[in-house]
Amino acid sequence: MTYRIQFKQRVALASALLSATALGGLPKMAAAQDAEADDDTIVVTAQRRAESILEVPISITAIGAAEIDERGVEQLRDLQFAIPGLFVADRGPSTTQIQLRGVSQFVGSPTIGSYIDELSIAPSNTGTAISPQLIDLERVEVLRGPQPALYGENSMGGTIRYITANPNLKEVEGSVGGEIAGTEGGDPIYRTEGVINLPLVDDKLAVRVSGVFEEAGGWIDTPRENNANVNTVSQIRGKVLYKPVESVELSLLVLNQNSEEDESSFAFEDDTLPTPGQGGSEDDFTLGNFLASWDTGPVTILSSTGFIDRDVSLAIDQSDFSIPFYGLFGATIDSLSVVQENSFERFSQELRVTSNGEGPLTYVFGATYIDDESTGESASVTSPIPVDQLPFDLFGVPESTGGSEFWTIYGQLDYQLTERFEVQFGARYFEDEQSLVLAPGVPEESATFSSFNPKFSANFDTGNGIVFATIAKGFRSGGFNALALTDPAVPLDFDPETIWTYEIGTKQALFDGRLTVDLTVYYNEWSDIQQNPVPNNGIPQRFVVNGGEASGFGIDSGLLFEATEHLTLSATGGWTFIEYDEASATHAEGDPLDLVPEFTGSLSADYRRPITDKTIGFGRLDFNYTDESQNTLRNLAGTGIPEITFTDARRIVNARLGVEYGKVEVYAFGENLLNDNGITYPAVGTIAIPVRPRPMVIGFGANVQF
Repeated sequence: MTYRIQFKQRVALASALLSATALGGLPKMAAAQDAEADDDTIVVTAQRRAESILEVPISITAIGAAEIDERGVEQLRDLQFAIPGLFVADRGPSTTQIQLRGVSQFVGSPTIGSYIDELSIAPSNTGTAISPQLIDLERVEVLRGPQPALYGENSMGGTIRYITANPNLKEVEGSVGGEIAGTEGGDPIYRTEGVINLPLVDDKLAVRVSGVFEEAGGWIDTPRENNANVNTVSQIRGKVLYKPVESVELSLLVLNQNSEEDESSFAFEDDTLPTPGQGGSEDDFTLGNFLASWDTGPVTILSSTGFIDRDVSLAIDQSDFSIPFYGLFGATIDSLSVVQENSFERFSQELRVTSNGEGPLTYVFGATYIDDESTGESASVTSPIPVDQLPFDLFGVPESTGGSEFWTIYGQLDYQLTERFEVQFGARYFEDEQSLVLAPGVPEESATFSSFNPKFSANFDTGNGIVFATIAKGFRSGGFNALALTDPAVPLDFDPETIWTYEIGTKQALFDGRLTVDLTVYYNEWSDIQQNPVPNNGIPQRFVVNGGEASGFGIDSGLLFEATEHLTLSATGGWTFIEYDEASATHAEGDPLDLVPEFTGSLSADYRRPITDKTIGFGRLDFNYTDESQNTLRNLAGTGIPEITFTDARRIVNARLGVEYGKVEVYAFGENLLNDNGITYPAVGTIAIPVRPRPMVIGFGANVQF
């Protein structure tokens, strides 16, 4: 079955945009169980309960499955221009760094919480969050600002939730689709994906399976091969839903994804990579989430059990820096690549109690236990002289084993003081017991980090929407430096960091709902910022220290306008004015935050109109813009390595045009139609070449539902 939003429905559903992201419709084949609210209401679960998005006192964007389809979105980075405050720095598989409102992760654990259904997928120690393919989702929810009460310690800048589609207990349904596209100056892209939903016991048991495979041809030429940076990704996901009785629901999600890149996307402006070493990366993960929910009447009790098993390999060419450096010691090499190998395992258990009913008092209480284990090492691969014949391994780090065992208790109370005025208080206590074995035979080091993180919010119903104000504290745990094993000058551990955010915002539906306005102004105070690299006896090395404070204002804004019955216009904008307040090891007073553009924004036009009784024509045009940003490492002064490097301002135009005939859809699409070649990730430290985006892509696709 297909759900499409008609004009009258879209007026009310505009609330789902929040931040004015144009929501194109409800998910194709959306599970009936998750769409049982009124037809004209978008429901989100950002506060761990089903609510109309206009009533949630959080700066939030919700993007549905149809919007994902209409934009041609495949992963989170494709959505960054449409979501105010979001910026994704990406060098390839396993390297995704997500930031919201300028709270960026250059080192340490992620500063943004990430969840698939009820499972946290952001590692508690050093590493990047998992970046799943966006296939067969109900929606993506992006919550801006610290979310300490309900989403834990890594949610300093916000939280991203990937809500997968539930199996449909009543109907057999599915879809299959494919795309083929050409890349300017590069090789073709092939993509296929499909979904099948099978009820096994009517109204009680069903299974849903989805999968995707894509081979994206390269466009960067190296000394070894033309179009060398080929990228492949595959994902298979299964979900089982069982409802033995109306009040009990059991589900099991299992997902495996593998992403590989044969060569990194570092390149000069002419799309060449002249360095002689080898790049490339691979990220393979399997995760599972078992949910058991019991609606007792007064409350709903939820148990969430999860696991993650992840292996990451990343090779980075460091030849430009390493060849002359080793020459100072009389060693001659032709190339050097650093190969980093990491593995990560997680077990998690959460219990939560949520009140039912509409108040005046509602509440959520819960507790979480997570046990993480990780191993990591890095080594140099040199030619023609093996690294073990050189004076030392410049970038080698022995294998280390780390653990993080943490538990939290949390709660949130909402109280309706009057018919229109509501207050909310939430808090979480967090305790993290970390351990590290720097090398086999070395005694284990351990440390405990804890924090109490409150959040207070108040909102007023204006009749057309709400006005809200929030004060919240975000927190990121400390950790260890494995390099302390090889250099006593390196500190063994580093401390946590915190952020306080103060914001006021409004969400309004005006002119009978045809215009939706979303505006939030916030102020961040960020302290004990975790930073690196720090020169180690003149050699840039990756380890972490605390230093510096940053503060400043920001704005999230957006508009959604139903111009006609067939035409929807939208705009988004995010401004960030946050600077360092004092000098630190890596920054001077007045420096901006790393890799944070001052402004990002988008303009979109979405047009849908019947051509015949059975045929609908559609078209979409998106213009996306981001300012330049900089990365600052002032501690590199005197090393010969640039202290400040930049990304470019970018202008991206995407378009889509097609027709629907019944359950068949065919379309043409273009991405990066201006062939923008601006730097997306700067040359940093010993990496002398920046990352470039994929050039213009023109393609065709088709999708059949059944």
